[in-house]
Amino acid sequence: MSLFEEELKSPKVQFIDDAQYRDDAIELSFESSRAGRPLSMVDCVLRLIMDDRNIKIGYFATWNLKDFCDVCASRQIELISN
Repeated sequence: MSLFEEELKSPKVQFIDDAQYRDDAIELSFESSRAGRPLSMVDCVLRLIMDDRNIKIGYFATWNLKDFCDVCASRQIELISN
């Protein structure tokens, strides 16, 4: 965990304000649930950010590969898991 903390505090990491994605994320969360693939609002915010072509993302670390593999593949974002 200390290595992860060190990486997050490095100057090369830029934090993103997620405010512009929240309304769409809650709707996407409800839609995904109705479609039989429920996603949390947090996962939907992350997916919307990753799908935004104006944001450069090199990799995404998660233990939940199935909820992000499609968006990562389409944006060529490296998916890292345990």
